[in-house]
Amino acid sequence: GDHALLGLLDLSAAFDTVDHDVLVERLARTYGLRSTALDWLRSYLLDRRQSVFYDGVSSSVRRLACGVPQGSVLGPLLFLLYTADVGELAASLGLSSHFYADDSQLYTWGHPSSDGLQRRRMELGVEQIAEWMRSNRLCLNSEKTEFLWCATS
Repeated sequence: GDHALLGLLDLSAAFDTVDHDVLVERLARTYGLRSTALDWLRSYLLDRRQSVFYDGVSSSVRRLACGVPQGSVLGPLLFLLYTADVGELAASLGLSSHFYADDSQLYTWGHPSSDGLQRRRMELGVEQIAEWMRSNRLCLNSEKTEFLWCATS
């Protein structure tokens, strides 16, 4: 039977590093958001602040320059819209992909005789995706990114 190679990608602090300006621009240019909807999302993202309250003591308030709110309904959706180009990049390299919030998987398959080609394709894909991530203020964690071979017996 065929062999499949699965690439499990791990992003460091994925939700925390989304660039607000880049996201708003993509929402307008790629997804066609305009006027009220775009203004609402811009106000949702920009000028966010946070502090920590622990053991009766509150930290100073800090302004968040980037990131989408974790635990919110919109956070995972906005992250997927921000990173949608990764799926197109993977496809251009002959890789299939699956994304769920900040969990990303790449996969390729073929006859066992093509295992070397599959591995090289996956390595090239991960390198190019890591570069795309760096240029978009995201960080692919190479220490936690793994490859897994799957085959039927």
